Amino acid sequence: MVNEAQRTAGGLPRSNWTVGLMGTLALVAAAGCGVRLVVGGFSFDFQGATAERSDAGDIHPAVRDIDVDYQFGDVVIRPTDGPARWSWSVKCWADDPDVAQRFADQTKLETTAGDGSQSWKLVMPEDAKELRGIQSRLELLLPEDCAARVANRHGGCEIEGIGGDVVVESRHGDVALSRLAGKVESRNAHGATRATDLGEAVLQNEHGELTLEDAGSARIEGAHGRTTVVRVAGPLHIESRHGDIDVREIDGRTELRNAHAAIRTEQIRDDLVIANEFGEVRVTEASGAVRVENRHGATTIDSRGDRIECRSEHGGVKVVSLAPDLKELRVVNRHGSIDATLPETLQAQFRLSARHGEVDNAFNEGVEGQAAVVSLDAEFGAVRVHKAPAAEVASEQFSDGL
Repeated sequence: MVNEAQRTAGGLPRSNWTVGLMGTLALVAAAGCGVRLVVGGFSFDFQGATAERSDAGDIHPAVRDIDVDYQFGDVVIRPTDGPARWSWSVKCWADDPDVAQRFADQTKLETTAGDGSQSWKLVMPEDAKELRGIQSRLELLLPEDCAARVANRHGGCEIEGIGGDVVVESRHGDVALSRLAGKVESRNAHGATRATDLGEAVLQNEHGELTLEDAGSARIEGAHGRTTVVRVAGPLHIESRHGDIDVREIDGRTELRNAHAAIRTEQIRDDLVIANEFGEVRVTEASGAVRVENRHGATTIDSRGDRIECRSEHGGVKVVSLAPDLKELRVVNRHGSIDATLPETLQAQFRLSARHGEVDNAFNEGVEGQAAVVSLDAEFGAVRVHKAPAAEVASEQFSDGL
């Protein structure tokens, strides 16, 4: 099997493909069974004789653009204060030791240097499908001001600490990105994406979880996996389906769209726009204006902002606004009730309607002039307005000021 220290060296998160494969094969082998994995036309069980080969070289000090075309192994890029270098290793499994050695010798890492650039490409023999397994690793130590493009299939990718733009295309492997000052564009499928401390981030992930912590701005597309984002200084835009969206501590305008899963937010400090269907929406501690559209799911909004708008179908709506300067609250719901909790000192014009349900308002409705507008319209559901005690509102204001 692949050497454990080699697979985890430098903290590279091993790909789902590698970890799941190796763990499963170890259990099967211990039970005296055999199993073969079919990947991209290759059928691997990582059994039989093995052969290994490695290579290394220097990278010219003037190189600032890196291009990697890789497969069946991990790619690792890190910064260095010393000489720039590359290192590579490959391990092959086959029925016969000579066959394993032949494939190890014929598996080539082609490298080409140009004017300020260098590329690496892994080339496998045409008859490599005779192998019972192959695993490799390419590691690049680069100056901090380098830019990089990496394409990888069936292996992990880790890039950290360089300042140029980064582009990643990955399939069937995890992607780890950290401390990248330039624009980052990453597209991954059938693996997880984990990113931290980025500038401008454009991320796509399918069939795997995506996690982003600390970015200047972010635009994200996801499908069939959870998306989690924490601490973005600028705008955030997420579109997903079949995977929950969880975001918190966002300073910029936030736009979220999802289907067949939930959306949950906490501490959005600018305007928040949400569109969802077939899933719950839960907004907590929003500071800017909030606009939510939800179909076939419950909606809960806890906002300190001065404007709240919600349109819902087939799900209850609960709104808690403890903002003393609330200007506008508008909710329209079809096939669900509306419950609103507002400061007891609020001066508001109430426009409440429930065509097939009761209306219960704890406030006087005769206020005119500069008062807030509270418009709640339910069909096939009740409308209820509750008072929040002044002490509770004061407590919330005090907490916000800490």
